[in-house]
Amino acid sequence: MTRILQYSDLEGVYDDARAFGRLVGCLDERRDDDALVLGAGDDMAPSVTTTVLGVDGPLTALDLLNPDVETFGNHDFDHGAEFARTVARRSPATYVSANLRADGRRFGADDGVRRRVVREVDGTSVGVFGVTTPELDAVTSGRAAVSTTDPVTAAREAETELRTAGADAVVCLAHMGGDAAIARATDVDLICGGHTVPAGSTEIDGTTLVRPKRDGGTIFEVDLASGETTHHDVDAFPVAQRGVDALREARRDAGLAETVGRLDDPIDVPDRNGAGETRIGNFVADAVRWGGDADVGIYHDGGLRGDRIAAGEVTAFDLASAVPFTDRVRVLDVSGERLRAALSEMDGRCLGLADERSWFGNVSGARVVRDAAAGELVDATVGGDPIDDGERYSLAVPGYLSASDHVIAAVGDDDAVRRTDATVYERVIEYAREFGIDPEVEDRMLER
Repeated sequence: MTRILQYSDLEGVYDDARAFGRLVGCLDERRDDDALVLGAGDDMAPSVTTTVLGVDGPLTALDLLNPDVETFGNHDFDHGAEFARTVARRSPATYVSANLRADGRRFGADDGVRRRVVREVDGTSVGVFGVTTPELDAVTSGRAAVSTTDPVTAAREAETELRTAGADAVVCLAHMGGDAAIARATDVDLICGGHTVPAGSTEIDGTTLVRPKRDGGTIFEVDLASGETTHHDVDAFPVAQRGVDALREARRDAGLAETVGRLDDPIDVPDRNGAGETRIGNFVADAVRWGGDADVGIYHDGGLRGDRIAAGEVTAFDLASAVPFTDRVRVLDVSGERLRAALSEMDGRCLGLADERSWFGNVSGARVVRDAAAGELVDATVGGDPIDDGERYSLAVPGYLSASDHVIAAVGDDDAVRRTDATVYERVIEYAREFGIDPEVEDRMLER
């Protein structure tokens, strides 16, 4: 029997020592000579550990996880292309990519990145290749001079090459939302997915597709011969103490152990985009507006991580874990008309979210009312006054929202009048020190 053990989107597990210890323990128990351990991207970043410690953060974790093959996710480029190359070069895993390009050639060609690999496992030749979302530039916090080719075309070509090379089974590591298109266009045996939710497994045209939960919450185990899949919850496995110890040491090295406030009630972090107004979203949006000394602040759901900030003493690390990106606050100068357009684009349906009542983010300093059925703003105020289309307003946003039109296209870098030196997570920590931590849902974003 030849088995695949797959995780993906580890991201915030690097900031939770006990959860990481369970992931290590799960792999320890399920790994054997008949198994390949694969990662489907976003296994370098984002995390506070990575943001503060650089490549040493993910390399410490990957050394303990000891994967066989990995591919790249969009957030693996948050810290730039050289960061991703360095981790790929020094990681115990072989990194594969069939559709990433840089400087006119395969990305990472000089750093051990392969287009595809064949591994002999328990008498089976297993071919593995990887593809990354074609929206890479739009969904990466940093700017990396890396481009993508069409992942479906790349998958067809890589499968053909692997079959020609003698692979008995072909596995695609797909860090993208369109896994089904690859299943329909190829004869690969297994697609190990990442990047999007929800987790689960299915079969399309004879191809098995699996996607585990992000943040190391689950792994998938697949029997390549039968196609049988098992979705393991890592909480069911013993903690590997060496994983806990390694990440606790990393947390100490990050220098974020200071207590910055107290919480009477825990703050939940939404587990999906489009969750609407939330306590954590309001708190971060307030910190962004305060940090930019702006009229209005906006922060997006896609920039939130983790699941809960526990009641009691709250450390700088706890807050940074909710927004573990390298984004710096940018202040834009915009007309009232374009501010209104930007607020309108926070309608989750602009990003394809199905719920007509979804908002993709939170606001500070403003209040918006939307006709949910029509998807139109019917009222928008700043500081209690109606937005005047002819007036100028200062708008503070994370750098990602300014540099990319993936979420908001109405405003952008051309409107930037100030770029602060501090990251969003540093502003959040400073805001907590100054004002405490007691966010509420205040009907800033309403439907009627």
